[in-house]
Amino acid sequence: MKDRKYYVFLAGALALLVLVEYLSPEPTDWTFTLHHRDKIPYGTYVLGDLIQELFPDQQVRTSYETFYEIAQAQDFSPNVLLVASEFAPDSLDADALFTAVAQGQQAFVSANYFYNEFADTLHLGTAQAPYPSPADSLILEEMMAEYCVFTSYDTSRTTVLQRNKAGKPILLQVPWGEGQLFLHSEPRLFTNYELLQEERYQEAATLLSFLPVQDVLWTEYYQIGKLESGSPLRFFMSQPPLRWGLYVGLMGLLLFVLFEAKRKQRVIPIHQPPTNTTLEFVSTVGNLYYRTRNHKNLADKKIAHFYRFVRERYRLHADPANENFREELTHKADKKRIEVDQVLDQVIRIQQATRVKDEELLTLNQRVDAFYQTAR
Repeated sequence: MKDRKYYVFLAGALALLVLVEYLSPEPTDWTFTLHHRDKIPYGTYVLGDLIQELFPDQQVRTSYETFYEIAQAQDFSPNVLLVASEFAPDSLDADALFTAVAQGQQAFVSANYFYNEFADTLHLGTAQAPYPSPADSLILEEMMAEYCVFTSYDTSRTTVLQRNKAGKPILLQVPWGEGQLFLHSEPRLFTNYELLQEERYQEAATLLSFLPVQDVLWTEYYQIGKLESGSPLRFFMSQPPLRWGLYVGLMGLLLFVLFEAKRKQRVIPIHQPPTNTTLEFVSTVGNLYYRTRNHKNLADKKIAHFYRFVRERYRLHADPANENFREELTHKADKKRIEVDQVLDQVIRIQQATRVKDEELLTLNQRVDAFYQTAR
């Protein structure tokens, strides 16, 4: 009874633990993804809605390709938007962006840090700025968002469009050919957490309004990456003929499994009943002895079998010449004395003979078989 109460208590405690875990709110994910599909605080799902409002009736596309790949495909839009924690393109990507802007595209790049050839060409430098006081912002310490400012830039061609409360530049405008480069150092401003505040929402809208109302290409490669499948079949899936060939092969395999999975009736083998070969064996042995004409050997075997029968059935030691043996055998076998004497006399004659005739063997066989049939 005590053991039963113990198990009931354990089951109840386990159920309560599962219930508490199920009803507990999930912890907030503060990962700085800047992905347009993420609704976590540092995703940019709300930014997608803002762009649709600022650029009505314009095509807004997202891309996971490099600027070089976009240029090779001649797929640049009039407006290019990039939001990342850092922007470090290689020389090919930087040249592709500079070429596109020089031809008339407008690029808005928001990143905490700028590196490589892009930063060297524009003489850019950024550094982390002190966090604002809790009275000025709702940012908590565990959010890990960075505040950055520009520490250097080419003053001969760069215009500062915005400064923070400390007077440090955070938005630059750089004319480049026929287009404009807008460089911003606080990408956290475009996150869901910030845009849910009315003041931040208006600030972000003001920043993006520097871009003309035209189609927008929002590239996320420099924050998210390619987002390509790691499957070995990705090349097959990227080629329509190979993809359809794979689909047809898998469908054929599925149909084969479905039809072959049906239960089939197994052929029942025909088993012939075992044949009784005893008679054939006896006939074969009999023919063997008949052809060899060795009646003496066959008669001795018959007598040996008769002695074993007497020994096992009546517990008597066979001695045909012994009068006491004959009396005991007559009594235990419930036979007439004359029948017993006939059998034993025949046995003595054959044992003393060197050769046995056909008639003698036949007589011995008849008398011994008759003894077996009527013996008690």
